[in-house]
Amino acid sequence: MNNKLKTLDFNGTGIQFSADGWINATATVRDLGKEGLDNFLRSATYLEYATVVAKSNSVDITELKAARRGRYDSGTFLHPELAVLFGRWISPELAYWLDKQVPALIQKAKEAPLRAEQARTKRLQRLGRPTEAIVQRNEGVGSRKLFTRRLEQNGVRGSGFGDCTRAIYTPLFGGGTDVIKKNYGLPEGASVRDHMSALQLGAVSLTELLSAERIEEQRDYGVLQCERTCNQVAQEVAKLITDNRRLSS
Repeated sequence: MNNKLKTLDFNGTGIQFSADGWINATATVRDLGKEGLDNFLRSATYLEYATVVAKSNSVDITELKAARRGRYDSGTFLHPELAVLFGRWISPELAYWLDKQVPALIQKAKEAPLRAEQARTKRLQRLGRPTEAIVQRNEGVGSRKLFTRRLEQNGVRGSGFGDCTRAIYTPLFGGGTDVIKKNYGLPEGASVRDHMSALQLGAVSLTELLSAERIEEQRDYGVLQCERTCNQVAQEVAKLITDNRRLSS
């Protein structure tokens, strides 16, 4: 489920979705005055249909529900392919509306990475970045997402993502984002990755992928454990680069 949320209007009531079409069932039931969500999720109608959806998507049935905690967006979110069934339980009108809205959200979510890559490429071209750095920058987005998703799954929240990133940057660049910006002479709002070389970006991506893998293997949990692992992996990658340069010189 995409962490970005959006609210669409249904006859004057805001219905909350993830960017890729998961619906906040808890908030929807509450805001539309319906009761019995737990009973619906235990009903034969739901379980039989969810079993088919799970099999079709090669996932466990439990993965069709996602719990989210937040000040304004907490609740149980349901997989997009369950939205119409859920809507039909509430009203035919909602089911029909969801049948139109959810596919549109899914399509936009599919197109979003390409649009983002195109915009990023244009930005980097305006900065005069070389082609190899642009390619590596775009490829690194995937490893970054995998890395942050692993951190989130292993209990990292809020500023902890920045702490883990700093733990990677320090062995590779001698400091965190503030140090890199100072060394490059970058303004406060600049993205340091937009100004890294292809080799530097590759080193960061490799470190993030290896860190995610090791965090999962070691079952690290929380900022301190994940941060420590990220720093250890970054030291290993930095040494590998240094040793390789020494051999090549």
